[in-house]
Amino acid sequence: MPPREPIQIVELWQPRCAERFGVAPCRATLADGPRCYNCWGTCLDREHYRGDGSIAWRFVKPTQALVPLYERTGEHVATNPFPMLRSVSVRSSKINVGSIRDVEKPLGVTGGVTVSLTDAPFDDYVGDWYRAARGARSGSFWAKWCARNPFYANMFLRVYEGVAGDALADMERRLYVLDSVDGPDSNGRVTLKGVDPLRLTDQSRAQFPRETEMRLSGDIAADATDVVIEAAREADLSDRFGNTETRYLCIGSEIIGYTGYSGAEGVWTLSGVTRAALGTKAASHSDDASAQRTGRYELMDGYLIAHDLLTGHTPVPAEFVDFDAWQTEASTYLNGYAFSRTVHKPTAVNKLFGELVRDGTFYIWWNEREQLIDFKAVRPEQSSVAITGDAHIVAGSLAQAREPDERISRIFIYYNPENPTKSDDPDNYRSMRGRIEPDFEMEAGGADVRSKTIYSRWITTDAQAYELCQRLLSRFRTTPRYLTATLADGALRIGEVADLTTRLDVDTEGQPVTRRWQVIKAQQVKPGEVTEYLLQQFIYQATRYLVWMDDDAPDFGSATDDEKLNGFWWADEDGLMPDGSEGYLWQ
Repeated sequence: MPPREPIQIVELWQPRCAERFGVAPCRATLADGPRCYNCWGTCLDREHYRGDGSIAWRFVKPTQALVPLYERTGEHVATNPFPMLRSVSVRSSKINVGSIRDVEKPLGVTGGVTVSLTDAPFDDYVGDWYRAARGARSGSFWAKWCARNPFYANMFLRVYEGVAGDALADMERRLYVLDSVDGPDSNGRVTLKGVDPLRLTDQSRAQFPRETEMRLSGDIAADATDVVIEAAREADLSDRFGNTETRYLCIGSEIIGYTGYSGAEGVWTLSGVTRAALGTKAASHSDDASAQRTGRYELMDGYLIAHDLLTGHTPVPAEFVDFDAWQTEASTYLNGYAFSRTVHKPTAVNKLFGELVRDGTFYIWWNEREQLIDFKAVRPEQSSVAITGDAHIVAGSLAQAREPDERISRIFIYYNPENPTKSDDPDNYRSMRGRIEPDFEMEAGGADVRSKTIYSRWITTDAQAYELCQRLLSRFRTTPRYLTATLADGALRIGEVADLTTRLDVDTEGQPVTRRWQVIKAQQVKPGEVTEYLLQQFIYQATRYLVWMDDDAPDFGSATDDEKLNGFWWADEDGLMPDGSEGYLWQ
C-alpha cells in the first residue's frame, strides 16, 4: 500500500460577537450604516459588543483534497477549507534552561510560524449572518478581512499536520498567537505571522507594575503623612501589584506605602501612609510630581510569583497555564524557598521572569503541541528515550559544539539590595556569596579563570545563594556541550531528556559512552517526517538519584525495574546495591 499523502491545515481562529444586529441588547440600527459582520472592527454598538462567539477560518493547499470540515455549534463556526494556502514555515522555540545563556533572552528564543496564502474572490457565503438581507458582496477574502479586523491580538493560528484520511482531532496541532497580517499585495499574496505566547511577556506588551498615570496634589515635606494623589483611574491606586496588603507607590527615589484611600473625581487622599518604605529615604516632594505604583512580592514561592506575573500582568490567556501541574512539579522538586522583590518602576515581565527562573532554579517554555506553558524544576530526571547514532539519527546529521564562553569557574552572587530604586552595584547589596573551583582554573591543565557575577533582587537567604552557586558551577565548570541531530519528526519533544550513544562521543579509551542530553530546540525540517534537534548536555548524568518512597514500597530485591528507576534504597557499605549495581546518589 503506498504511503498516504502528508497534509497541512491552517486555522485562523477569531472571536465574534454573539449578539444579533438590532436585537436587544444591541442598539444599532440601519440608520447607523450597513449591518456589522459581528466583529469588533465593524461593530456599531461597541458598548454591547460580546465576543463570546467565534469563527475558525481554515485553509489548505490547492493540491489537497477539500475535505468537508464545516462545523457550527451555537455562535461558534468552523469553515470548510479554502484552497488558499501556499506554505507554512515553523520556527522552533529554544529554551534557556535556568536563564543562564547571556547571549539569549532570559526565556530563550520564542518560536513562531509564518503562513503564506493567496487572496481570492469571496462573496461572504459563510460567516455573514445578514447576507440574505444585504446580498452578496464583491471583493476578495483577505482585502475584506483586513478592512473588518484592524486588531488581532486575541486571535490564534493553529497548524494541523497529518496524512490524508486522518480526522482533524487525530492530527498533530501547533498553536500560536496571531501577531501580524501583511498584504494582500498586487499579486494577492498574504502573510500571517504567529508567535509563541511567551512573546506576550516582552517590554512592549507586558510590564510589572504597569504604567500608572498619577501625580502628587500639593507639596509634601519629608515627614508628612497627608498625601493626596491625582489619578484619573481608581484602579491605578486599588489594583494589587504583588502579594502584600500594603500598596506602594514611588515618587522620585522614595517609596511610600499606604493601606487605603478615599475621595472621588480623580483626587484621592491616602490613608495608613508609611514614608521611606522598603529601604528608601524620605524626601520632600513638589506639587504635580509624577507618582508610579510599585510592585512588591514578599516571601512568596518562586512558582507562585511566576504564575501571578504570567496570568495577572500579561495578555497571555490563563488557559495556557496548567496551574495544578506547576504546583505538583514545584512541591515535588523545589525546596520551598520564599523570594522577595520590590519593583519600583515598570519593568518587562520577561526580564523579571528571566531573573526569577535563574534564581529559583526552574524554567518555562511554550509547548506548542500541547498548547500549554510547561514548567519544570532544574532537577535530576530519568530518561524515557534511548538513542543510538546508527539506529535513530539521519546519516551525516550529527554534529558537536562546545561553548567555552559559557563556562564558569567562579561565581559571586550579591543579594538583599538595600535600596530597590538604585542600580546594580556591590555597595547596594547587604550580602554576598561566592565560590571558586580551583581545579577548573589550573593553567597547567589548560584551564583559565571564567568568572560570573550575579546581582539578585529575588534571593533573600544564604541557603538560596549557596544552592544557586552549587547548581551553576556543577553545570558550567566544564565547557558546555551541544549536539545537533536530525531524527524522525516527533521522536523527541522540547524539554525532554534522552540518553544518547554515538561513536563521536567516546571515553579516554576510545569507547562510545552514553550521556544524558536535554532537547532545547526542535526545528522541523520536513513536516511529518524529520526534525533537527539541538540538545544540551544535561546537568545530571545517567545515574540513580534518591527519591523518597511510600512506606509500603517493596524491598530492592522485590522491586520492578520501573520501581528501581524511580525510587531509592540504601546501598551496602561498598556503595553498591545487592545486585552489584551502582548505589543511589543523594543530590
